[in-house]
Amino acid sequence: MVISETDMEKDINRFKDGYWKEKYYRWRKADEFFNQFHLNYNLFDQSAEDIINVYKDLLWRIKSVCPANYYNIHKGIPFFSIGLSSFFLKHYDHAIFYLDAAIAEDKKNHDNKELILGSWAPKFFLLESKEYLHFYNQGVSLAPDLENLLRHELERFNLKSNSNLTVNDFKDKFITKIIFNENTAIITTLYTFIFQKEEVLEMIRLRGKHGGSIEPMITHLFKGT
Repeated sequence: MVISETDMEKDINRFKDGYWKEKYYRWRKADEFFNQFHLNYNLFDQSAEDIINVYKDLLWRIKSVCPANYYNIHKGIPFFSIGLSSFFLKHYDHAIFYLDAAIAEDKKNHDNKELILGSWAPKFFLLESKEYLHFYNQGVSLAPDLENLLRHELERFNLKSNSNLTVNDFKDKFITKIIFNENTAIITTLYTFIFQKEEVLEMIRLRGKHGGSIEPMITHLFKGT
């Protein structure tokens, strides 16, 4: 999808004049703009690649117009959209990074924990993404389900450690607490590690019988540790 220079500039000028000049930096005002932008260009029906490109272009242009105020506005919607679209494309490092960035925007703009956990990016990390995936995915993504992957890994862990850790234990005792830390890298790294496991194994299994680089597996194991 390509948005013309004129259309994009009109939107950015409208945002700047309507919100920045009047010092409406509160998160609700920015969300109103990004929400309307999403609807104006019917982004729900666009490809994942187009959504990523459109939002990155929009964010770069907004940042170039008013770089200082860029950090004040709430950018949860574009970060979430880029992250989820990256997830559908199996670009897991990018997906988890932007989804986590969307959570950081929520934490920056208000301190109501229940409200934050009710947003869509935290729901992804808390394995509740089924509540919104049907709006975006339309059943075409081949990206795996995180809950099933996590349950499988926990079962393997339980067998080796004689433990009885459940998915709900993991969510309640680990994710829900860490998600409010300033640094959430332990979650993001773990999730990308789990997602990328099968992709890395496939690369190793499909190489020729004479071998080749095992660099993907080494990098993957470093991420896991």
